[in-house]
Amino acid sequence: MKYTLTLRGPGFDGSAHKLTDDEVTTLNDYMEDNLLSYPNELYGELPELLEGYSYSDTNWWSDFRPMASENLEFVLTDPKENIIWKKTLEEMLEPADTEDFPYPDDAIDVSKSLDAVPCDDYPNLLLVYEEIKGTIVSYTIESDTAPKAEEIAYTKQTLETPDSEIDLLDKVFYKGRELEREYDKELWRGKELTIQINTLNN
Repeated sequence: MKYTLTLRGPGFDGSAHKLTDDEVTTLNDYMEDNLLSYPNELYGELPELLEGYSYSDTNWWSDFRPMASENLEFVLTDPKENIIWKKTLEEMLEPADTEDFPYPDDAIDVSKSLDAVPCDDYPNLLLVYEEIKGTIVSYTIESDTAPKAEEIAYTKQTLETPDSEIDLLDKVFYKGRELEREYDKELWRGKELTIQINTLNN
């Protein structure tokens, strides 16, 4: 029987893009010429100001996933979409807490490298992300009996920015086996947009 594990609550939809010094100057000049006070006001103009730039297809990384927040819910439903159980993130377990199951050697390794802090290799970064809320991602679990919450584990990773850290959910496991993310049930709305132009010089 196929069960569905859905993650509902806060989510992250964002990307980072490496900028040249000239592109940083272009963005700053545009803000000054158009009397813009905050980088967020650049949102609709970025594809025009940066050649080849797209919000979802950048030269660094883009990502969409749940935020590892106390408000995130894990909801298990049966094939008729009846809710079997609902748990908060704080009620769920991490691999180290579920040693009864054999986890792969790379279980706690992050699935994707996310970084938004400038360094010598990429001194200028454009970070664009939106905090969203709703149904973010789901997973299909095939089992003869309804999966229990204690049979499911998650990992998380932290996205570092120059002024904050954002905790994101990474992998989800059932009895030690990593589940594949599915997005066919996603239904969400945007809450807050953030745009940062981060350089080693600021």
